[in-house]
Amino acid sequence: MTVRRPVTVRWPVTVRRRDDDGQTTLLILIYSVIVLAVALTGVSVTVVHLARHRLVALADGAALDAADALDQQRFYAVVGGAGPAPDRVVSLSRQSVRDSVAAYLSASPLAARIGDVRVVDPTTSPDGSTAEVTLRTAVRLPLLSALGVGPAGGVTVTVTGRARARQVDPG
Repeated sequence: MTVRRPVTVRWPVTVRRRDDDGQTTLLILIYSVIVLAVALTGVSVTVVHLARHRLVALADGAALDAADALDQQRFYAVVGGAGPAPDRVVSLSRQSVRDSVAAYLSASPLAARIGDVRVVDPTTSPDGSTAEVTLRTAVRLPLLSALGVGPAGGVTVTVTGRARARQVDPG
């Protein structure tokens, strides 16, 4: 009769394969790059979105100021030698809108915070009673430009604000 000896097994049994070395590190590195790219994209989109909102507020304020301004030469124009126009219609001109916008932007602290704000066409009064102001600025993406990725001059944001001047009958 043969006697069997008990077999001792150490649990857990681990079998290590040499061709799997470094696979987890590579996976963690790839996921880290993906998470970093998503975070940088989110920050960049937020920066552009906030800059656009500031520029919209600035364009609306400039349009309201321009609509409130008066083209005095037109308003006090003598009609046919009979004195000022009897209807006294407030009318805006391209030049009065542009002058008002330039004055508004130079005095506005928001324009100074935004940076390089340019007045572009169509900044005018298309119908003589509506002030239309178009502003443009370049938004620099802080994290992406530091890494040398993304547009070199930043993202260009253009907005238009409109305000209508209305004649109020005093009587």
